[in-house]
Amino acid sequence: MVLFLLTATLGKPPAVTGSGASAYLPADGYRVRFSNDTGSRSSEWSVGSLLTMVLSGPASAIQWNGIDKVANDAVVARLSTVLSKPAGQPAGRRDDFLLVSPSGLRTGLETVNNSAYRIFVPERLDLPNSVVAGRSWTSDGSVVESSGGADKRAVKYHAEFVATKPTAPDELVRRCLVVTMRQSIAGVAEPPVIRTWCPGLGIIAVTDSQGSWRATTDTASMAPGPATDFNWSDADRLQFSPRIANQVGPSNAFADPMLPPGILPDGTLVAVQRISADTVAVGTDTQLTTIRWRVRAGANGTTAASFSQLTLIANTNRQLVAYDGNGRWLWQSQLRDLAVVPPVRVGDLAVVATLDGSVTAFSLATGIPAWSQRLNAEIRVGLQTSGDQVVAIDQTGTLACFDSTGNQRWSTQLDPSDRFAISSGANPVVVVPQIGSIWTLGISLADGSQLWRAKVLISRKSLVGMDGQVAIRDRFTTIGLDAATGRTRWTWEGPATYDTIGGGHRLFLLAQNRLILLDDQGRQLRDWPVEVHMSENQNAFLSTSAGRFVVFGPIGIEVGVPQ
Repeated sequence: MVLFLLTATLGKPPAVTGSGASAYLPADGYRVRFSNDTGSRSSEWSVGSLLTMVLSGPASAIQWNGIDKVANDAVVARLSTVLSKPAGQPAGRRDDFLLVSPSGLRTGLETVNNSAYRIFVPERLDLPNSVVAGRSWTSDGSVVESSGGADKRAVKYHAEFVATKPTAPDELVRRCLVVTMRQSIAGVAEPPVIRTWCPGLGIIAVTDSQGSWRATTDTASMAPGPATDFNWSDADRLQFSPRIANQVGPSNAFADPMLPPGILPDGTLVAVQRISADTVAVGTDTQLTTIRWRVRAGANGTTAASFSQLTLIANTNRQLVAYDGNGRWLWQSQLRDLAVVPPVRVGDLAVVATLDGSVTAFSLATGIPAWSQRLNAEIRVGLQTSGDQVVAIDQTGTLACFDSTGNQRWSTQLDPSDRFAISSGANPVVVVPQIGSIWTLGISLADGSQLWRAKVLISRKSLVGMDGQVAIRDRFTTIGLDAATGRTRWTWEGPATYDTIGGGHRLFLLAQNRLILLDDQGRQLRDWPVEVHMSENQNAFLSTSAGRFVVFGPIGIEVGVPQ
């Protein structure tokens, strides 16, 4: 029955990844939840080369690579498990690394809470290639273990295994095996661990010192928490502190974001990677950054956004996957097509645009779809929100506004555009530049009528909505366009800039190793040095949340808080 429920809930069981023991591995990004009376375990499998795994942490993964001399191109399965109490409070995490070897699946590293670890040399043989019911085997070697401090010790390990048939009929049909392990470390016997392995599904049941755990179809939900918008009136009082990242040395935080990272309430940065299929959470509370947790949303991430404690990641499997602030998988929902622009928040809903032209709202708490609308063509330009309204534009230039219940308030046909912004204030205006043209349009958010048509003689690399105006950035020039009339209020010229962000009466421009603050008249108020080492091919990202302003660069992170 368990296998039937898993198939119905998570989709058809993934294709077998190989022969022998590797046939028991799930597909990359496969997720399953276990539960008993003491809480739940949310587990996620990642399968790939060692090199694509170790940079995502924990730090002991790099140590395993060095101690055990595992080749960088070796195929590794990582089983990440987040433990929770019955009410959802965090209760710890595990990251287990299994080597896919010629002899079978071998555990090389077990890490608890990113600190305590065991490195097995040679790796412990958990599942031989020729495993069948009735077979027994042993595994011996040395284990380097640490309780989380600087002290490490190398002792002997001995593990005895036996494989038996399961009793459940559906598990028999799937050729599952129940594997019992009795292990001793330095001669001290540990409680036996019993795992049920099934081809293409991995582990579906575990009995250990914490009880018996079975795969379940239970979902996890979480209140999204209040919106965490940055207070732009605090911009003048920001003080920045450098953080070390992406540098050879004591820091183990390596991250190459594909879009501006999300910021959680505790300051953790959540970055969807370009260099691997992982998304990593980077802790910034000390100068040396660390990877706090890692997730594999499945295949490759295409876009993401963080809303308070929640992070939503869209992937190339056309899924939207939600995680909490500890990296615990909460829920996943199927998308109509690929999403390439970040979700936006409207109340307690996440609104997602996809390449088939769909605009769909999901409950942030549960992932259940609330409503869906559809435009005429692909949506490749980021959604914009104003109050309880969300505005989208497709590749044909169809601009449409929806309210929080999914009702279309208006739609208008324009020439295609590759970006737009909405001014804030009493009468918001949607400002839309036309591709390949000097013309920029002002569209009333209230009814979709055209208010003005203005010539803008600079390229439009960025648009930022401000109070009563929209700032348009070219590389060396930025202008403020009046939202009501389309006239140019002010012009700022200076060094080359690479990004901009702002709101209310303040605008930030990111120059080479400088962050420049302008007011709503284009006057420069302050600037700060930011040592993030941008280049022509590697720009930095700007992110904000309640109380924090972050510059995330190729080498280094600057964290700003009001003082």
